[in-house]
Amino acid sequence: MPEQNGGREARDIPAPRIPVQIEQVLEVEGAYDPRFRAPTILQAHVSTPVRTKEGLKQYVLLTQNPQHGIAYLGGIDTESRAFNPYEGAYIDFARYQRGEKGVITQMDVPADQFEQLMTLDQLKAMEGIRVKEPPPQNPPQK
Repeated sequence: MPEQNGGREARDIPAPRIPVQIEQVLEVEGAYDPRFRAPTILQAHVSTPVRTKEGLKQYVLLTQNPQHGIAYLGGIDTESRAFNPYEGAYIDFARYQRGEKGVITQMDVPADQFEQLMTLDQLKAMEGIRVKEPPPQNPPQK
């Protein structure tokens, strides 16, 4: 029987959230959506560098069409290249904030999903996955 907490089951209590600053958004090709049995394009929201025991890392928050301030995070299976939302992502989703020009600048990620994030280097090393770098910014004309 699930543990009770103020009339709510313990599994219904949202996990603590970790704020993640987003440095850039990249397009990811080569993933597969098992729901539609078709290729899909993902957005990779790349974190600002985070200091870990192993050194600096950039985490990747993979989403499909974030909208209305929420994003369902997931990972790519290394063998099938299928994009699979994290366990509970549809119930306890990430929340995001947009900055200038509508670009996502921060996501508040449930702690249990944060632990599952891959790094940018891991994503780029996946066979059959292509990470499209953004076009270079044109300097302002004088």
